Amino acid sequence: MKSVTMSVRVPEDDAAFIAGLDVPGAVTPSDKLRAIIAEARLRQEGSGDFRRALALSEQLLRPARQRLRDVEHRLQVHSDLVAAVEDWLPEALATAMTGPIHHDATGADDDDSQSLLDLEREFADRVFGLLEAVLRLGVTRQCRCYDPKTIARRLEPIMELARVIETMRDSDEK
Repeated sequence: MKSVTMSVRVPEDDAAFIAGLDVPGAVTPSDKLRAIIAEARLRQEGSGDFRRALALSEQLLRPARQRLRDVEHRLQVHSDLVAAVEDWLPEALATAMTGPIHHDATGADDDDSQSLLDLEREFADRVFGLLEAVLRLGVTRQCRCYDPKTIARRLEPIMELARVIETMRDSDEK
């Protein structure tokens, strides 16, 4: 692909921001600007490439995750719940970013129905995976969370829903 030279004036604070920006594989301001453009293009156009979407999701969340790790380290605390959600979130976001390709109003595709079914299955797998991980935290009355009773306090409504679902399914089978 042919490169085009561009000259851009930016305020000093933006230049300092770009210089201090941590972009994997990018060292120079030009490298970083190309990475920023690639990221913006991926967000704008979407991508069927899960790996690229996952890398972008992780990159978007990296500063917040690092600040959280710094605070946890300083306070000597950890939350398995927060960690589980943080691990889940980039994959869920990447799944949304790589979902079915949207066609214009006249470009309906026979594959769209299957794409939607696949997307729904992927989201169900991810959501129920997170749900299972969170429920595992409720095995003991106190979990490794900032507040050890965080999960225990919220389990009863979930268990009640599960009992209602089980009762309904039992009656449907009869």
